[in-house]
Amino acid sequence: MNVPDLEGIDDVPYRTSADVLDATEFGASGIVMGFGYVGMELVPYLAEAGGVDLTVIEHDARPLDEADPEFGDRVLDLYREEFNLDIRTNTYEQRVEPTADGGVRMTVENGSDENGRTETIEADELFVFTGRRPVLDGLGIENTALDPGDGRADGEWVTDTMQARDDPRVFVVGDVNGKEPVLHVAKEQGFLAAENALAHHRGDDLEAYENTHHHVMFTGLGVYPYARVGHSAESAREAGLDFVSVSRDAADDGVFKTKDVPEGLGTLVVGTDGTVLGYQGLHYHADAMAKTMQVIIECGLGVREIPDRAYHPTTPEILDSLFREAKEELG
Repeated sequence: MNVPDLEGIDDVPYRTSADVLDATEFGASGIVMGFGYVGMELVPYLAEAGGVDLTVIEHDARPLDEADPEFGDRVLDLYREEFNLDIRTNTYEQRVEPTADGGVRMTVENGSDENGRTETIEADELFVFTGRRPVLDGLGIENTALDPGDGRADGEWVTDTMQARDDPRVFVVGDVNGKEPVLHVAKEQGFLAAENALAHHRGDDLEAYENTHHHVMFTGLGVYPYARVGHSAESAREAGLDFVSVSRDAADDGVFKTKDVPEGLGTLVVGTDGTVLGYQGLHYHADAMAKTMQVIIECGLGVREIPDRAYHPTTPEILDSLFREAKEELG
């Protein structure tokens, strides 16, 4: 586990994501450290299934670092309204200590306060959802020619063909190679590594792993999942691409209302030549639409090539609307 080096953390009991999934009961209240992938998925579970009154500590102004700001803002609104969460943004943990009744007390600092105002929060339980850290301990790597650096996989010790730089006969996949710590990426790398190992044995050229950004987070108990495929508007801007971006509220398409899931937002990023560069969705069935958008983006299709078909009353009509709006924006 990636447990933060926080004053007092060794003196209080805490539950990790694995502990939560094994638990059959929880306290009435809890403090959550970590509001990334793990926290975003488990916090609604604790609030709904566990009935826990939660205070969530978020270091930034909003969650969802990989998303454009409006998606992080929508998540905050959704979580506060639907799950009755107390989410403290721009807030930093200072220390924790046990309470006399077996609970936990946390001192936090409001980073947006010029005076550095601190306050204490008390709860029955502490949940640490700060992720996991790849480990190479116990493999005996020190007895080989391999040098992974600090042992935490900084990404420099493995090439794009999944080969270790210090020994091309060794192939490294998953979070230990420092490329991207996501399960489906590790599976893709594993298939490629197997093919490359055979190619290396034959003396053939090896193929580099090229990844189009494709993430799905089961936010909002999976009812309102967040998906991103390809570029966000912000990443396209950072890459120096010429593009237009169009967005649409899920509530603007009647099918979401009829299914009683009216919250959410979809955004399409399209190059000025019409090529679809990216899609973000925070809405019902956004996870299911991610594969369709992955095919469109990785095949380099343009919005003018995609058939203008309406499949009403199905939720992918939000994509139809985005394609039409993008074509209108391009002129």
